[in-house]
Amino acid sequence: MFRKITSITATLLLTAVVGSPALAEQITRAVSYHDLDLTQAAGVKTLHARVRRAATLVCRTAVPGSLLQTQVLGCRQEAMAAVKPQISRAIAVAERRAAESQFATR
Repeated sequence: MFRKITSITATLLLTAVVGSPALAEQITRAVSYHDLDLTQAAGVKTLHARVRRAATLVCRTAVPGSLLQTQVLGCRQEAMAAVKPQISRAIAVAERRAAESQFATR
C-alpha cells in the first residue's frame, strides 16, 4: 500500500482536452519525479524538462497530423499552465520534508 501512495505522489499528470466540449477526449501522461531531488536546482530543471517533453508528446497526440504548429504550441502552453500548481506543490513538499529531516537530525 505504501509503495502505491509513493508512486502516485511522485507523479504529475499532464492532460490535454481534445475536441468540442460535448465530445471532449482527455489525453493524460504521467511524469515521474521520484528519482529527483527537488530541493536542488538541477532536480527542478530536470522536472521542468520532463514536463515539457510530456506536454509536447500529449499535444502532438491531441493534434495529430496538424500542419499548424501553433495549435501544438498552444496546447503545450495550456498543459504546462495546468500542471504548474502540481509542480509547485511537489517542490514545496520536497522542501518541507528536507527541512523536517534536517530538524530531526539536530
